[in-house]
Amino acid sequence: KPTLMVDRLQVKRGSLVAFDEVFHSGVNVLFGHNGSGKTSVIQLLMYGLGYEVPNWKDEAGLCDNIYVGLTINGSPLTIRRKNSGTDKQSMDFCFADMDKALCSPLTDWFNYPYAIGSKPSFSQKVFEILDIPEAKADSNSNVTLHQIYRLIYADQSNSASAIFNNEPFDSAFKRESVGKYLLGLYDNELYEAKIKLIEEDKKLQKIIAKLQAIHSVLGKTS
Repeated sequence: KPTLMVDRLQVKRGSLVAFDEVFHSGVNVLFGHNGSGKTSVIQLLMYGLGYEVPNWKDEAGLCDNIYVGLTINGSPLTIRRKNSGTDKQSMDFCFADMDKALCSPLTDWFNYPYAIGSKPSFSQKVFEILDIPEAKADSNSNVTLHQIYRLIYADQSNSASAIFNNEPFDSAFKRESVGKYLLGLYDNELYEAKIKLIEEDKKLQKIIAKLQAIHSVLGKTS
């Protein structure tokens, strides 16, 4: 522990099944000619697992329901994520393998949002099932599944020399937090202090700027 195994991926467009594959323990290889859909399958898998896909392949973007069958710490879990063309979609959980989950009533499915609100986010729920602690990524957010997948998943739109996948409004502090979290070097008390230091330094810089503005005016008078 913690372990997360992908057992099966099923993708639908409406009521039609576009892709359905069972995976085995160990290395799984998708192969085919250029344009046969390998990248689309990986994009759909990563999106289903909680990653925000920035540049959908046309065919993958047409699919609207992604089911991923998992084994987490030895227990089955099926997750479903809808693709409606908007960012930060929620995720549905059914605590059963995919065959049972697909036949389960709606009352057996539990919805968790992308972001923390009145209920835990799906990242928080997965971390809870994995039995790993939450951690701060920066002053505004926690480490999420998306942030962890930036180190695990690589695609053709990202530089091969980059450790993290590209992301707008990224920060070195966030990357350091995620990296140390995964390496087991994260210290919550230290990061809370670092976040507070950054916030206090911003306040200090604003005060300095005001004082400089006042001095630039009053300094020219007698």
